[in-house]
Amino acid sequence: MNFLKRGSLAIARNPKKFLALLGTVFILGTLMAGAFSIQQSIRATEERLWDRVPPVAAITPNMAHLRANNWNLSNTPTIQTFEEVAALPQVVGFDFSVDSFGGTLYSQNLVRYWNPQWENEDSASLHYTIEWILGTPTQYEQFSVRGVNNLELMDIQAGLISLSQGTTFSGETNEAIVSEEFARVNNLTIGSTLPFREVFFDTRGLDLFDFGDMLENAVYAEVGHQLTVVGIFTITGELGMGASEMSDSLFSALTAEQEILNRIYVPISLVEEMHQFQIDNRMALLGDVGDLSTNFNSIFLLSNPREMAGFVEEASELLPQGWDISFLEGDFYYLLVAMDNLLWIADLVFWFSIGAVVVTLTLLVLLFMKDRKAEIGIYLALGEKKHKVLSQILFEVVACCFLALCLSLFSGNFLGGMLSNQLIEQDVLQQMEESSTSIFDSRPPHPHLANFSLPPMTVEEMLETYQMALTLNEELTFLGLGLAVVALSTVIPITYALNLKPKQIVG
Repeated sequence: MNFLKRGSLAIARNPKKFLALLGTVFILGTLMAGAFSIQQSIRATEERLWDRVPPVAAITPNMAHLRANNWNLSNTPTIQTFEEVAALPQVVGFDFSVDSFGGTLYSQNLVRYWNPQWENEDSASLHYTIEWILGTPTQYEQFSVRGVNNLELMDIQAGLISLSQGTTFSGETNEAIVSEEFARVNNLTIGSTLPFREVFFDTRGLDLFDFGDMLENAVYAEVGHQLTVVGIFTITGELGMGASEMSDSLFSALTAEQEILNRIYVPISLVEEMHQFQIDNRMALLGDVGDLSTNFNSIFLLSNPREMAGFVEEASELLPQGWDISFLEGDFYYLLVAMDNLLWIADLVFWFSIGAVVVTLTLLVLLFMKDRKAEIGIYLALGEKKHKVLSQILFEVVACCFLALCLSLFSGNFLGGMLSNQLIEQDVLQQMEESSTSIFDSRPPHPHLANFSLPPMTVEEMLETYQMALTLNEELTFLGLGLAVVALSTVIPITYALNLKPKQIVG
């Protein structure tokens, strides 16, 4: 009689023992399967979430450091710092730019785009915010331009905006790229001219909030800029929040929308000329440059959004104190944190259950062998090969445990899903509550990223994103791992026992 038939008969003759073995492995297997399912589901969900994040990042000041230093920026990153960060293996492209904060442009022929949707809201705070943003009406409109070093526009390469008409820059200083909304309200097309007036004011003794008075009576020097529209862009990301989603961040949403829709991209050489014009005239009038220093903005394009965590860790080591790496994080950031907390628990339970299976099975096999020592000793005394006796006992244990593992795979996945959903929901709600009571974010929106956000997610949508579902390969991996643990737990005590002589085993 071969060992397979003997093993089958042994299982049939001792159903209680094997039911006890099946129940024990089923309970421990349920723990292991639940933890395994949570691990795989979290990793799959993280990949899906990171795939929604544009692979872009920027260097931003740390708010806590700013508050501690009375809102004074120090040790600002240099172009050399940008280049060192750009040399990291995760980065496939980067750009640095500067906004025309030191030299605002004015025009009597152009108007800023304004979304009329905001004016339909019946909100006192909204109307106050609109008045603050629009300022005192004058015959001149004010505009800021963004000078970029990368003539192909990193914002386009990163997928934050897309070019709907025209081309990117060819290298000429007087080229401009504007938004579709700005072009529409000003009847602009490719090739249209943007007439601007750059002015340096002598504001001594004047009301700084009366722009009309300043433009008429405080002009110290001025220069004209004739820009040609070479491209028109449209936004591919989400802009702030909708008018129906009013909250404490209303001001941020309005200013973000105004900034991006009225943004004018130009080569960085134009902004450098504008800054130099401001510096030269300030030196001539006052003898110093004041606060007209140039602060560069940066943006980095990564090859894969899933590399963001590693990039942040490595890039942070290259930055001066008080500066961080910022990237687009939707509401799902709460879900990522909650899953990281849960993953730590799942890892602990998984390895604990494996250890428990090894110890429990080893003791059970030793107990079974003690009850069957006479049978095993007789097999060996009659000349049966040790490996066949080993194979028989291994077959008995593995057959029973395989059934237990199959059952535990379903029960563990079901129970793990229920438990993990409850834990994640509680963690997400707690984070949202803590976040709503926080006045300052540790990483403020960056000029390159503040205007774009990921679609908002409710708690229900977050829980729908987290799905407890194993693929066929993952199920086979679990069964293979479980059977390997069972085989190891069985072979060790059996090998020890079979190395004894038949008389020692029977005795």
